[in-house]
Amino acid sequence: MVDRERFREGDHQYFEEIIRDHQRAVKAVCLSYGESDDDVKDLLQEVWALAYKKRRSFRDDGSLGGWLCRLATNHCTDDYRARRAERKGLEGFKAREGLRDLHRRPRDPGEELDQKEAERTLWKALDALPDKEREAIVLRLIEGRPPKEVADEMKIGKASVRSNISRGIRRLRGIIGGGAEK
Repeated sequence: MVDRERFREGDHQYFEEIIRDHQRAVKAVCLSYGESDDDVKDLLQEVWALAYKKRRSFRDDGSLGGWLCRLATNHCTDDYRARRAERKGLEGFKAREGLRDLHRRPRDPGEELDQKEAERTLWKALDALPDKEREAIVLRLIEGRPPKEVADEMKIGKASVRSNISRGIRRLRGIIGGGAEK
């Protein structure tokens, strides 16, 4: 039987018991979404941190295990969508802005001017981004560093790196495309 009051009040010892009791079910959800062991571990930690943060929203009309699995499913689904959007955004961003070819010299002088202008536009737009978004994009997409390394350097989680990149790309599209920033 769940002591809902102890859970909602954030009793750390009791929360550890909850983790022990429900670890397998929550991990099973994370396993179905993670692409690697590291992803699963990250998702699992994020879900438990989220469960603690949202513990007061747990209602009396359902089981704690069901609530935790639903929370895990929602979080993992959001994470999966963010990763998919990041990959899609990166592919489109590279194709439109020519990031792969920034260091190649175009053959035609007109192409060279266009390339330099695109580069200036990109860097000007990057300068307009909030620091965290710019840093995540530069480290991950331009320098090509692995997500874990970027997360460690920025002292944030991998999910936050993905969020910063996703938000930054949306803003860049708005800035470069002349649309409104989101």
